[in-house]
Amino acid sequence: MRRHKYNLSAFRGARFCWSATVCAALLLVQSRAWSAADELDELKSAFTQLQQENAELRKKLETQALAIDQLMSRLEALEQKPPAAPSNEGTMPGMTMPREAYASGPPRATLQWFGDVDYNAGGEVRSNETQPPTFSLGQLGLMVNSALTQNMSVLSEIVFQYNENQAASTTVERLQLQYNVNDLFNFRLGRTHTPFGYWNETYHHGTWFQTTSLRPEILRFHDGGSVLPIHSVGLEMYGYQPFSALDFQYNVGVANGRAANYNDTQNNHDPNSNKAVYGVISLGPAAVPGLRFGINGYWDKIPPAPPGRVDTLNESIWGAHVVYLRDRLELLSEATHIDHRDPVTSRLYTTTGMYAQLAYQFGRFTPYYRYDRLNVGEGDPYYGPLIVDVTRHTVGLRWDLIDWAALKFEYQHIDQANLSSPSAFLTQGTFTF
Repeated sequence: MRRHKYNLSAFRGARFCWSATVCAALLLVQSRAWSAADELDELKSAFTQLQQENAELRKKLETQALAIDQLMSRLEALEQKPPAAPSNEGTMPGMTMPREAYASGPPRATLQWFGDVDYNAGGEVRSNETQPPTFSLGQLGLMVNSALTQNMSVLSEIVFQYNENQAASTTVERLQLQYNVNDLFNFRLGRTHTPFGYWNETYHHGTWFQTTSLRPEILRFHDGGSVLPIHSVGLEMYGYQPFSALDFQYNVGVANGRAANYNDTQNNHDPNSNKAVYGVISLGPAAVPGLRFGINGYWDKIPPAPPGRVDTLNESIWGAHVVYLRDRLELLSEATHIDHRDPVTSRLYTTTGMYAQLAYQFGRFTPYYRYDRLNVGEGDPYYGPLIVDVTRHTVGLRWDLIDWAALKFEYQHIDQANLSSPSAFLTQGTFTF
């Protein structure tokens, strides 16, 4: 009996232990379940927070992408802006003076030299005789820029060269004080390149800038027989403004008028009270990047030049330009129409000219072709007998030996009076340093 009672008690004790174990296990499982639920809730909360942060990040990225697109559009518009734009006097160091270049203290100047040496055979006329093949020193130009303040700067261009009589000469080709308000309103005072269309405002006296060796016939410099007033001394306002459909560029100015001699510039004084006025408008459509076109005008009264010409001439000049510059392709074209009217006799003398140039770059080699034509008004008393009709075909190759030096090889076929041969060959070495 004692044994039976002992077993029953043990059984009861074992059942109690088993029940306690089961309860503990159930409590542990339940605890783990509660813990897993809490972790799941935490994960759901973290996931929701990540979703919100991701949405906010996407919004920020979209905003930044929109800002980048706007900046890229602005940059593309500025890249399509020709060197004639207000902030562009050229395409290399030393040719521009941005506002960031200003530093407190005395102004500092940035200098850049440009030069060329030529070899000519045929084509040129001296005293009704064709000039023999010859080497010649071209122009040595010094370009100087200096920022006076964040908005004001000075630009000068001085050229050293030899004249036809072998005498050395020095000419201040440009000297201008510039004040930049913003992209749209800027001013320059002094001697400038008259902004006829594209070429005269873009390419300066250093031949290193231009693809060809020579300037177009209608845009020769004064000492080369120009029919246009290449330089002006006065005040000019210019600006540039991009829009969604196109960008707009303009120049307007008032300056000393033409001299009595067509190849002189009125640097010190104007012999009459009439000032020349001029203007240019140029547009670049956004739909065709690289394309620019525009018109220009110039009006003046040319003073008499006794004893040969005793009357004032009323001068009006109209022009148009179309330019396409994209990647390695260069298409340039300009046309001009010049009227000289004698107010006494009412006789009108009309001179017209144009050029069209095509070039394509293959690495360091750029073949090119240009067609030039100049028709001088018959009997024009201002130009006289020295300016004659000419048609010129130019085929050439530019070889950029390095970034700062190039060789140009040209063949020219010239239709002009007093030439014993229509063919001319020209080799030019041009450089900057």
